[in-house]
Amino acid sequence: MTATRKTLLLATLGVGLSAAALTLLALAQPGRSGDNTAHAEGPIIIAIDMDPFNTPTNTCPGDHVHDCTIGTIERCVSVPAVAGTTFAMDALVLGLSNGHSSWIWHLAFPDTASPANLTMTAWAETAPLVNLIEQSLGSVPVSTSEVVPDALSPHTASAGDLSSSETTPPWTQGVESRMTFQVGAGATPGLYGFSFVPGTYDVADENGVVYSTTTGITVLDSTVGCGLLAVGIPCPQGPCPAPTPVPAGGVAELPDVASDSGWSTGAYAGLAGGLAAAVLALTAGAWYARRRWIR
Repeated sequence: MTATRKTLLLATLGVGLSAAALTLLALAQPGRSGDNTAHAEGPIIIAIDMDPFNTPTNTCPGDHVHDCTIGTIERCVSVPAVAGTTFAMDALVLGLSNGHSSWIWHLAFPDTASPANLTMTAWAETAPLVNLIEQSLGSVPVSTSEVVPDALSPHTASAGDLSSSETTPPWTQGVESRMTFQVGAGATPGLYGFSFVPGTYDVADENGVVYSTTTGITVLDSTVGCGLLAVGIPCPQGPCPAPTPVPAGGVAELPDVASDSGWSTGAYAGLAGGLAAAVLALTAGAWYARRRWIR
């Protein structure tokens, strides 16, 4: 598939993905029992950590009680320009003060069309010992991210909790996605960057309030000197720059669907209908794209 075709596919299927994501955001918000007030959130930080396993490792306990652990956010990793070399990186969210229930973003990376010749070979987004979205008791995390291997940038990623959001306290931070990349043959030594495509990042708190890079999210990626890959050369010295917080915000609170006894019948019906609509949109988009390409 050419880059142009992938762009067309993403544009066509974007309707379906957005429908699925909005369904997760709007309906999968049980929140705290007896407390469904939207509190002030932020400043939220999203960051790319190029070495998830640096001491301490980015990890979650998976015990439904304690917060996740985030180590130093490493701005760069150096790998040899040798075909088959693999490395992992994390997309993190930090600074949560009102929980976390879902997220969506597009990640620009140096793909097979670039001199770095990278392919994303794996991702982890619903693992109890890795991902924030799997921590609350009764969590039902669902990832709707683009399938791997993915050799063409950008990579579309999203996930939501259909049952029990991660509340604050105790959860304030964690890994949204752990991605593995592989260096291809003929990679050119140099310094490359990973970044979130502007305007594509949204995160929803435990009450379904949605935040973006213009309403309370600060970004740490290659656009500010983080999220760097050194292929066949040393990494630049120095830490990831300190973020300049974006004022906390968030869009309108979504309708309350929580109660002490769980979701209402209407919420379940809405969820089923919304997911069905999302699947229909995805199917129609794929059919249309296929017809366009085979002409």
